[in-house]
Amino acid sequence: MSTDEPPGRPLRIFLSSPGDVAEERRLARKVLLRLQRTPLLKGKVDIEVVSWDDPDAPAPMFATLTPQEAVNRGLPKPSECDLTVVILWSRMGTPLSKPRKADGSRYLSGTEWEYEDAVNAGKEVLVYRRTAKVTVDLDHIDDPEVQEQLRQRKLVGRFFERFKSPDGTLTGGYTTYETPSELEKRLAQDVESYLRDQLDGIGEVQAPPGPTPAAAGSALVPHSLRGPVSHPVVHVTWPEAVAYCRWLTGKLGASDEAPADLS
Repeated sequence: MSTDEPPGRPLRIFLSSPGDVAEERRLARKVLLRLQRTPLLKGKVDIEVVSWDDPDAPAPMFATLTPQEAVNRGLPKPSECDLTVVILWSRMGTPLSKPRKADGSRYLSGTEWEYEDAVNAGKEVLVYRRTAKVTVDLDHIDDPEVQEQLRQRKLVGRFFERFKSPDGTLTGGYTTYETPSELEKRLAQDVESYLRDQLDGIGEVQAPPGPTPAAAGSALVPHSLRGPVSHPVVHVTWPEAVAYCRWLTGKLGASDEAPADLS
């Protein structure tokens, strides 16, 4: 009998951003691929990260195509993926000559097009905005490079205007972060929550009673942990129990060593 594990549920996650957040993109790929190897998700999901700068499978940039056309030809579109992750900081990117919006106007960049492609297809999107200050050389304000830097910051601001209505009420949500390491931690929490929602319908994983993973940073735990806290936990394997105790240890700061009679 084969000892190979059956393949997990395939999930495509599209990574969208301009080039000024290269470190965040690297960490995002690391986080997304690491999640599927955690004890409680191993064998349950098979994550494919769709990224134009994937070091193992970059999208070829043909001379006869615009960069966005090359990405669209070489990779699955956001509308063909399960989840899209958008990361922005100081740049929006280069405006697209094509395709155009329904009203004929140009997209601010390929990142905006990728966002709209996912949203219009009814797919889930996570948006992150870095809040760290960007240094601008005001002593050379007339320098074309400085002017472009300022223009890009304004375009980023225009993108985020969509999340507020004219009266100031919120029409959508996004997450802010200060450093790449903060994004790494938050992205892991948010995608864990997303995966829990995806797999909970078939009873594969379920968060424990209490705050949601996005709010509390909880790890995914067995379906059998669902229910009133006064009920006993049943049908839990030893590796699942150890994984849960280690997560709880991180939250409470207590020892995660197993009792002597169970070691």
